[in-house]
Amino acid sequence: MRITVIAKPNSKQHKIEVLGDHQLKVWIKSKPINGKANTEITQFLKKTIKKHSGAIPKIDIIRGKTSTTKVVETETPWLQITAAVNAANKSQ
Repeated sequence: MRITVIAKPNSKQHKIEVLGDHQLKVWIKSKPINGKANTEITQFLKKTIKKHSGAIPKIDIIRGKTSTTKVVETETPWLQITAAVNAANKSQ
């Protein structure tokens, strides 16, 4: 499954928000230099999904590695991702 991710690098906090069907906005602290932001996005998504659903997701950026709009591919179902994001936001 493919998900569109709007990246907000160089933020003061880590945060994920569901924007719509198969769309997420992710705030991360890393600056977009040498792929650090991309790595942090995938790690933060994996950590959030694993923590709140128990699944160990595989997430790869397949398009937009140098853009703030990215397309990621994962085998994790969308409903499981949204449930994990919502649970993470409630626990903050």
